[in-house]
Amino acid sequence: MIYLCRLKQLTILNINSLNFRGDLFMSYKIIKWSILLSPAMMVGLWEYIRHQFLLSYISMDTGNWLSPLIVVFFTLLFSTPLFRRLEKMQEELNQERAYKATMEERQNISQDLHDGISQSLFLLSVKVNKLEKNLSGSHLNEIQKIKQTLKHIYEDIRYSIQNLRTPPQEYDQIYLYQSLKMLLKEIKEETDIKVHLDWDFPERTLTYKEKLEMISIIKEALMNVRKHAQCSNLYITAKEQGVKLACCIKDDGIGYAPQYDAGEHHGIKIMNERAKAIGWLLNIEKSNSGTLLSIIKEG
Repeated sequence: MIYLCRLKQLTILNINSLNFRGDLFMSYKIIKWSILLSPAMMVGLWEYIRHQFLLSYISMDTGNWLSPLIVVFFTLLFSTPLFRRLEKMQEELNQERAYKATMEERQNISQDLHDGISQSLFLLSVKVNKLEKNLSGSHLNEIQKIKQTLKHIYEDIRYSIQNLRTPPQEYDQIYLYQSLKMLLKEIKEETDIKVHLDWDFPERTLTYKEKLEMISIIKEALMNVRKHAQCSNLYITAKEQGVKLACCIKDDGIGYAPQYDAGEHHGIKIMNERAKAIGWLLNIEKSNSGTLLSIIKEG
């Protein structure tokens, strides 16, 4: 079933790619012929106007001098937009190729994760369950800890597979609010955490890379809250504060340790690197009342 779903996704991707390339090829041919024929059309049009309407005003010698100048001027006037369009089409084609290659690689990685690590974890959990039946006393507590660890690892793998199989939003078509709502919907459906959202963020002022990195940071932060915080409430605020932009994620649980410099929390280390890549500041504060994660862009 998983293989068929993957095959269906790749088939749809290939069909869309063929349609895109077909439209691009037709437009490319039209532009190419337009560039090729425009000088000849300019010459013909000028000569017709010159002999039919301007011969009594412009001498033959003057007309001969004006002909190349007028042809060059109007050719540049009409050809320059066509060349720009041609360059834009080439850029779109390169983006489409990169997108397709990325999606195919993501599908391959997700399949490898499912067939390898995911299946191994499942078999390991089966063996742990069998072992649990043969143990008693203090050993059961250790088995429960192992089962809990396996559960967290399996959730991480499942989350990674889901992300890899979800097509990335194309180019500048990333909407933080809609993406966040989808993430929060999962939290509401799968946990008892009460979510409080206050979102007033000027997304239009952000670049594609900023939006992409920011949603990745938010995803990781929410995953950490689900796995480690043991909270009842989750507060998310995003506002423009004077010349600064700030997004804050706060929980009322036990939190998670922010020692990303020491490499004790790989996910937080990655969040910090993502924030630095776009020139933002990532700050994590832990207290008795929970953990506050802030992503700040200075003005």
